[in-house]
Amino acid sequence: MNRKNLFFVLIMIFLIILIFGILYFIGFLNYFNSKYVKNIKILDFTFLPKYIAVIYLVILTVFLVLVALIIIKIIISLKNESSQLTAIDIDDYSVEQDNKEKLAESYNKLVDSIDKKLTAIKKYTEIIDEDLEKMDKVNYETALEKTIESILQNFSHMVKDIIQSATISELFDRIIFWGVSLSNSKRGSIMIVNKEKQLYIFKTIGWNEEELKKFGEVKIPLGQGISGKVASENKRIFVTNVENYEDFDFKNKDKYKTKSFVSMPIFGIKNVVAVLNLTENKEGLYSINDLEIINILTSLSSKIYELIQYKKKIK
Repeated sequence: MNRKNLFFVLIMIFLIILIFGILYFIGFLNYFNSKYVKNIKILDFTFLPKYIAVIYLVILTVFLVLVALIIIKIIISLKNESSQLTAIDIDDYSVEQDNKEKLAESYNKLVDSIDKKLTAIKKYTEIIDEDLEKMDKVNYETALEKTIESILQNFSHMVKDIIQSATISELFDRIIFWGVSLSNSKRGSIMIVNKEKQLYIFKTIGWNEEELKKFGEVKIPLGQGISGKVASENKRIFVTNVENYEDFDFKNKDKYKTKSFVSMPIFGIKNVVAVLNLTENKEGLYSINDLEIINILTSLSSKIYELIQYKKKIK
């Protein structure tokens, strides 16, 4: 539950306690035939039989219980709001459909969306080419041309490879390969959301046998840890220095050699289905460019994930 919701709940509880406290006080004053309540005619019903005060208090208690139940329900709904995801198992997935025509229409929309992604990448390369032409120094121009040519080739291969994924498992294999490659990372992992709303490791790169034995079978509930937070809150986490990251207490921060990492969500049809984690950039720290490159990869992969699922249903 975030701070705004917590503040709202506390204010609501305070007001309820205050209001019912006053109402109970009035009831008890009338029950004990207090002289204080007789001075305020609008609150005085001591002239009625004593059992009227008892009925009043009983009815008031019933209302208090009902209000308390409503408050509890609101608190539970707010608490679960941030992690209200539908867990998806890659080997057991289905899409509700009215008929195949609707699925075909959704399929076409996905294809159009992927085309737009590819067009955006093409425009990005054109901008780079235009910037290259404006360079004055020949040496810098030659060096940059080689670097950009390498980047564009990697992008081209990545897009072609991701699009050709035929299964979800194959797609996840390619996501972690290209995530590590494009970001110059030494280590990476991809974690998948299961039916119990937990994350488990699907594949790693750069991990040793000891780490795989220790963490390979670990399951992380949504909302816990960095990956659990990414999955439950549907957001990217990009940290250049774990020492300065105050939103999370790193128990093993000394094991981070470069103190920098990237954790990105991969979406399915409606929800987060996996999390890509990258650490130990070969050049030291991750840059904003690295983040945006990985963002393109995960965005495209999310669309391909949807496409694969719709293809399975249409067949």
